[in-house]
Amino acid sequence: MSRVRFKGYSSFIKKTEGKKDNPSGIYQWDTEVLRNVHVFSLDELMSVCKGVRSSLLDAFHWRTTPQGSDYWVERYSGTQPLTEEDKQFLKELYDYHKHNARPYADSSEQPTPF
Repeated sequence: MSRVRFKGYSSFIKKTEGKKDNPSGIYQWDTEVLRNVHVFSLDELMSVCKGVRSSLLDAFHWRTTPQGSDYWVERYSGTQPLTEEDKQFLKELYDYHKHNARPYADSSEQPTPF
């Protein structure tokens, strides 16, 4: 069996999981998904990318991610570890917002993360 036979299935699964089929390799996640995540602080988001789990609380609005609030609560509390896929998502989120969007400038504008 070649991988080509599964290409259609992989594309379907990626779409249902919020990821896009990305032949360019720039982002694994759909840029619309990344755009719709409300990032509070790029610095805190970078800290999470480096493994500082406590920075999750101040990095982004959890409910606006495809994973949802409960998912990130488990990572923040330590119930579940950050997976490689989580790290990839967070790095792409950081990269996208660093180049394309502005995080909340004033802390009074920040909703709670969950």
